Amino acid sequence: KAPYCDDCRMYTKCKPGFGVVGSVKPDADVKCEPCPSGTFSDKLSYSDHCRARTSDTTTVQLPSTRANLVPTVHSRTTSTRAVASVVSA
Repeated sequence: KAPYCDDCRMYTKCKPGFGVVGSVKPDADVKCEPCPSGTFSDKLSYSDHCRARTSDTTTVQLPSTRANLVPTVHSRTTSTRAVASVVSA
């Protein structure tokens, strides 16, 4: 029991794909809602709102590990998942 409260409880943590609605208040639990289209949340959190998906213009060049593989450049987009692949020649 903490000295600054009579009944301390952990905030509910919103799951990935859900975000906190409104602001976090010391005397009330958070409310989680599914992220609307065009937004995302990729972690468990009691304070993060859904964020807008944005395009990232950064490119990544994957190195070739064998002579028959060709390095491929992929554009990255902020998402809940990252996917990379190597294309064979």
